Amino acid sequence: MNNISILRDISAIQGYTDGERKSFQEKLSEVINITEPTFVAQEFFVTEVSKFAEVFAVYSIVKEGVIDLWTIIEGDLYKAEGKVIDAQIKLLDEFPGLLFDFMVLPKTSERLEEIIPSDATQLYLRE
Repeated sequence: MNNISILRDISAIQGYTDGERKSFQEKLSEVINITEPTFVAQEFFVTEVSKFAEVFAVYSIVKEGVIDLWTIIEGDLYKAEGKVIDAQIKLLDEFPGLLFDFMVLPKTSERLEEIIPSDATQLYLRE
């Protein structure tokens, strides 16, 4: 389902006045335009870092137009961090119009819930 078909489906909803329908469609279009690039950027980053055995997990929060990405690594931390930084640079090159805040953290004996904010979304967890 693409954005155009969603908007067509909404216009078919009974009970809305033309003004209400137009206002709703405009707001929905704004949400789609904001969230779609964010989602695509997150998926791009996960695709890149999930190739590395040292990457254990990726978490994200999007607040005030900034995509926060926490990457949890283990193993050879120096090597792992270098790989993650390369993926971050690719992400910045691919999505120059988006704002990012990166954190690379070692997986320690601490529980991830104690490190990662409770409102973060888990994008990747190595199986």
